[in-house]
Amino acid sequence: MANSSTKSNTGTTFDKIGNFKKNSVFERLGAIDPCRFNVWHNDFDNYVAGQWEKTVVEAGSGSHSVGVVDGVAGGCLAVVTDNADGDRVNLQWSGGETQAKGTYVLDPNKKTYFFARFKCSDWSASNIFVGLHVRDTGLNDLLGTDYLHGFATESLLASGNNIIFSLNSQGTSIAIDAFGTGQGYAPTITDDEFIEVGLVYRPNRNVGNRLSSSRGSNVPPSGTAGNTAGTNSAYQMRSTYFRDPSRPVGEQWVSCSDLRQKQDDPAGATGAVNTNDWPLGQNMMPTIMVTTKEAAANTLTVDYMTMMQER
Repeated sequence: MANSSTKSNTGTTFDKIGNFKKNSVFERLGAIDPCRFNVWHNDFDNYVAGQWEKTVVEAGSGSHSVGVVDGVAGGCLAVVTDNADGDRVNLQWSGGETQAKGTYVLDPNKKTYFFARFKCSDWSASNIFVGLHVRDTGLNDLLGTDYLHGFATESLLASGNNIIFSLNSQGTSIAIDAFGTGQGYAPTITDDEFIEVGLVYRPNRNVGNRLSSSRGSNVPPSGTAGNTAGTNSAYQMRSTYFRDPSRPVGEQWVSCSDLRQKQDDPAGATGAVNTNDWPLGQNMMPTIMVTTKEAAANTLTVDYMTMMQER
């Protein structure tokens, strides 16, 4: 005879665990939907040259290099410039094709996430970019550059300080925000020490106001070439997050965009996406670029890059 006390115990229905959308044939599959997001992740456990389109400028001793760092758990890719001012290395993901192919098209109606961990040997004397960009073999700075989504430094805007710019833009009017030395949010950014950053976009979900520890940041001084954050702020695709290891465990991810309240509304008050400031319809691919702005080699080391976009 069955114990009546067990009859009312419904237990756990494991076939309901998953993230498939309701009313789909896979709703009760009990597994994670691998097609929900288009995901590109690279932990740089190895580097296959044929999977990247590489552009190199060398006016120094001809000694640039790209390769995995030996003896580092988890993998790191070191991209080293030659030693003349203006020397650069630009890597764009091709997946084995003869030239870089863009598989991401940013859509203001879809969730998008980008995270990365990287360091630079001399932040203030380099132009770097880690993120998504259209195929561009001439990429070497931010000013006058179209279609960027990620994190960067720009020596002309940094004025000798360690400042990181997060940006999302189309056209030559770059909408930018900044954190680091001299900014409203000024975490310690030290040469040759890793930073961990993220861009989170969830349309109409106001994710930017979730962290009570949000801190405002400043843009470079008004009138600086390329600084249009004051006029284009409504179209910046943010929240921007910085992992601050000096804070207590559990509170280290900090929202560092002063414009977080607007980041979920690329259409602004007009109801239409401003294509001057949003890379609408552009095929973009993972991109890693470093340009030295001094007569010395500089190294950009990337631990990981992750890009996720809702289908």
